[in-house]
Amino acid sequence: MKRMTWAVPVILVVVCSTLSGCATRYGDYSFALKAVERPTATTAKYGEGAISNNYSFEDTMVSLSCIPNDRRTFNLLLKNKTDGSLKVNWDDGAIVDADGVTHQISHSTVKVIDIGRAQPPTMIPKGSVLNDAVFPADKVEWSDLVKDYIILPMVPIGDEQARQGYIGKTIRLILPVENEGVKHEYTFVFELGAPPEKPKSAKAATQ
Repeated sequence: MKRMTWAVPVILVVVCSTLSGCATRYGDYSFALKAVERPTATTAKYGEGAISNNYSFEDTMVSLSCIPNDRRTFNLLLKNKTDGSLKVNWDDGAIVDADGVTHQISHSTVKVIDIGRAQPPTMIPKGSVLNDAVFPADKVEWSDLVKDYIILPMVPIGDEQARQGYIGKTIRLILPVENEGVKHEYTFVFELGAPPEKPKSAKAATQ
C-alpha cells in the first residue's frame, strides 16, 4: 500500500539572527518553540532541561528536535539518552491547533490506508535516534491538482486579514514517551509570528 508523501508547494526556510535566536519561517508565518511542558514527576527525575535554537529540547532522558515544516508536518528527531529502550505511543499523542481543536497524530511511516487507525508504538533502542514526521491525521486528503495525498494546513494561507488574527497564537504537539513502563508526556508549545523581513540585497542597500 502507498505510504504518505509530502506533496506540498510551500518551501521551508530557517531564518537565524544568532544561533540562539532561530525560528522556522515559511509562507505567512514564523514558528518559534516557546516552551516544552512535562509532568512534575518527569522534571524531578530527568531535570529541568533546556531549549536551544528555538526548536530543540534536551533533558537527561531525551534529546529532541521538533521543527514545523511548511505548516503541514513536524520534523522530529528524538535521541534516546538512557541505558534502555524508549517507546513512543503515537495513539496517546495529539496536536492542538491555534483554534484549540485537538487532532489525532499520525506519522510518516504509516500507510495512507491506515491513517486514523490504531498505530503500534515505535521502539527507540538506547543511544539511537528516531527520525520521523508527525502530522494531524484528519488533515490528510486526496488532491486532484497534484494527483497525490496532501496534508492541509492548520492556519490560514494567503489571507492577510486572517493571518493577523493568528499572530501570537500557539500550536501544541503532545508526544508521549515511555521509559521503564512510565509514560512521560512532552508538550511542544510553538508560537505563531510574522516572518522576519527578507534581507535586502547588497545592490539595493547601495542605491
